Amino acid sequence: MKDPSSLMQTPATGPPPRSGVRPPVVERIAGWSARHRAIALIGWLLLVAGAVVIGNSLGTKNLNSYDPGEAGRAERVLSSPGVVQRATESVLIQEHADGRTIAADPQARAAIRQLIVALERIPRVATNVQSPLAPAAPAWPRAATG
Repeated sequence: MKDPSSLMQTPATGPPPRSGVRPPVVERIAGWSARHRAIALIGWLLLVAGAVVIGNSLGTKNLNSYDPGEAGRAERVLSSPGVVQRATESVLIQEHADGRTIAADPQARAAIRQLIVALERIPRVATNVQSPLAPAAPAWPRAATG
């Protein structure tokens, strides 16, 4: 019969723990994690969720990124306090019909005229409405209102 201490030692498990000596911290943490798998998993998930929340709250939300050169300088000037930019919008009207242009199409011209008249009737919403067909911007014939 073999020595009883050699029966306890196998290549997979290593030597048995020595009595009276505490194992290293890493081994104790690993042993606890193996015995309490659910608590260790939930703890890791909470740690990751907490890191994400803290990272988002300390993130770079308020940092402006500017282009280099003249465009970046213009962006910095326009974003400085006291500079008020009015909202603008440009609309492209384009027709894809059999080689006809909008200037030559009476239906398209009538639709553009109706749209401009309707936009000018809305107070404080659409200002400085310009026709794409007029050579000088606001000199578009207006529909008679009665």
